[in-house]
Amino acid sequence: MWISAHVGIELHDKADMLARLEARDIHLEITPAPAFITFENALNSSMDIAMKSWQQKWQREVTGQLTRQFIPQVGTKILFPDFPDCRQIGI
Repeated sequence: MWISAHVGIELHDKADMLARLEARDIHLEITPAPAFITFENALNSSMDIAMKSWQQKWQREVTGQLTRQFIPQVGTKILFPDFPDCRQIGI
């Protein structure tokens, strides 16, 4: 799974290239696909990698320090109180 936040980050471009080559080799039946990896496992792994990548980017960001005090973990959902005549607003 391609993750745009990885572009330009050291070693992520290399990892993307190696993943593409491996996927191509499996598709062309040059390399057998591991029998123990299901689509669901691959999807869960890629989501885990994406969340960890976003967390690292969030922690290294120069701006947004005050926001990080309230929302330290990427993926945290915040729902603001429902005000009269307003829809629920969240982050």
